[in-house]
Amino acid sequence: MKVVPPLSELGRSARITDDGEIVGAIRMGDRFKPIIVATEQRADAPWKPVDWLTFFTFLPIGLWALWHVGRDTRDWWRDRRAAAEVA
Repeated sequence: MKVVPPLSELGRSARITDDGEIVGAIRMGDRFKPIIVATEQRADAPWKPVDWLTFFTFLPIGLWALWHVGRDTRDWWRDRRAAAEVA
């Protein structure tokens, strides 16, 4: 557990979780209400399963799109060059 300074004069923070979230409480009238404040994700944090799933879902789609767009672009340049040589 790591104690951090208050969130504001109306709130108190208690600790920072392993995920980097600040856990504490904020004053609402005459009571304190629990609060969690998400912070920036650390650069050295490991990928979660959903990150891997997203990566390996969009990687093949992106590669497929690049291959087909690239082929269409090559054909377009080839046709353009052939038309310029004829003219």
